[in-house]
Amino acid sequence: YSSRAKHELGLFYKRKHWDTKDLKDLELSRAICIESAEEGCLDAIHYLVGEYIEEQDYKKAMVWAQKAAAIGDIRGFRSVGNIYVNGYLGDADYDQGKYWYQKAAQAGDGASIEFLKPNAAPFGLEITKANIADFKKEFPHHREYKDDAIYNGGSIFFVSPKYIKLNRVIDEVA
Repeated sequence: YSSRAKHELGLFYKRKHWDTKDLKDLELSRAICIESAEEGCLDAIHYLVGEYIEEQDYKKAMVWAQKAAAIGDIRGFRSVGNIYVNGYLGDADYDQGKYWYQKAAQAGDGASIEFLKPNAAPFGLEITKANIADFKKEFPHHREYKDDAIYNGGSIFFVSPKYIKLNRVIDEVA
């Protein structure tokens, strides 16, 4: 089978696990996707990056993101940048994140171009100034929405205005 077909088969077993809750399906899904990724299937590589981030195994996520980046993949550049900026391997490294976002932006990645722009929204968390851990600490009453189609790493965070301190907003806007 082609590496792409193997990846699709791996996704089939992941979906089957959702229905059956059988851990054998989940293990089989992971093994097939790893085999596909090792053969160079970029969709499988990005799938594994997302899976490992979701499981908070950031070292493995970085290994796969770097493999994609090493072959010049735009999403790989952005994924490496996301891992650095979000502090998944320790402290956030904005310089490294910016470097990888710039590589992706130079290759035409619209999301990375947007990440590199200053955040015009008042009291918004600019990608170069905060990470998810900081956000969760600052706004413990947030709601997270996850979706594989979201280009910024898979999550959008919502905070009720009642939890935003007005003096902070005034300072940010002034």
